[in-house]
Amino acid sequence: MSKLWPTNTRFGKSGGASTFLPDEYVKHKTELRANVVSLVLFAAVMTAVVGAFLVTHRQWNDVREQHRVVTEEYDAEAQKIEQLKLLDKQRKEMIEKAEVAAALLEKVPRSILFAEIINRMPDRLAITEFNMQSKRIAEAPPKVQNPANQPKSLSAQTNKQQAGAKNTGANQPPTPKPARLEFNIVITGMAATDADIADFQASLKDSELLRGVEWKETKATTVDDSNIRQFVIEATIRPNADTRNLSPILATRIKPHVVAKAPEKDSKGKTNTSASADGQ
Repeated sequence: MSKLWPTNTRFGKSGGASTFLPDEYVKHKTELRANVVSLVLFAAVMTAVVGAFLVTHRQWNDVREQHRVVTEEYDAEAQKIEQLKLLDKQRKEMIEKAEVAAALLEKVPRSILFAEIINRMPDRLAITEFNMQSKRIAEAPPKVQNPANQPKSLSAQTNKQQAGAKNTGANQPPTPKPARLEFNIVITGMAATDADIADFQASLKDSELLRGVEWKETKATTVDDSNIRQFVIEATIRPNADTRNLSPILATRIKPHVVAKAPEKDSKGKTNTSASADGQ
């Protein structure tokens, strides 16, 4: 009787048999069910991974496109900056050349300076000697910062860049600056009185071309049995003098006197009244 029943039986909680299927079949069904569930879960996970990859790839494409646009704009602006630097360098070179050329030229032509001085002379005064001397104005050297007082950077790359910049600056020769000249004039002359010299000095002080007009010395001398005063006046030409806006002073001219001709006599000794003054 025992052979009619399976040897391996399962009993439920009540102790009775729950199924009569073989263990191999039950085990196979369980493994099949687990495999199906695993495949479904794997498919779901792979779908999520592929979807995430596609979304991320699209976002990366957008980022790459934005990066490309920004890079092109940066390159375009960098070219503009280089052009501006080149133009600024050319402008500085032109300014330096203009300053050198201006330093070589006389800002106040001597003819205008002589005319300005002569037109301001009183009537009873004469200039016997005129000297002009140029002196270069010494400029203070630029201040050099002490590298020991500068803070040190913690970045090795920054230190290398600073060292490279120092070496580059040390190798480059200093840019020559145009010479600044100061023109001093010394006027030696003679006048009838000290009042004429004082008037001449005051008139020179009012000139727009001169500054620092000083009456240095005066002494008495004799010329053709006449007592006159010999003087020396020193002045400096203004560095910012501009002769274009100068209003020249017209010198006072002495009007020539009309000289009448002597009456002419004819051969009989009579006076000819038809003679007239010069210029009539």
